[in-house]
Amino acid sequence: MKLDEYGCLVPGCHIIDGVEELSEAPVHLSVYPNPTSDYLNVYFRSERPVKKGMFRAYDASGRLVHSFSAGRNDTTYIIQVWSWSKGVYILQYVAEGEVWWAEKVVVE
Repeated sequence: MKLDEYGCLVPGCHIIDGVEELSEAPVHLSVYPNPTSDYLNVYFRSERPVKKGMFRAYDASGRLVHSFSAGRNDTTYIIQVWSWSKGVYILQYVAEGEVWWAEKVVVE
């Protein structure tokens, strides 16, 4: 794991601009690097508390290949993907029985 000089895994995490953005999205996520071959970093921040949030990764055929709960806010989760086959995956964040966010991830 490599941190910048501010101790941030996510570049710019130390910057606070003092302006609160209003957003329709209940969660804010950043996924990097994408494409990847070893680790996938998922930065997660929620505007409201979520008790039973979960990340799920599906392969191109719709098979669940990885899942884990996301109980902490303002956190970077690190997923080991080196055992996954090369290809395209869909990473979802699911909470309260709904998909709140989804993104395509490429494993090389």
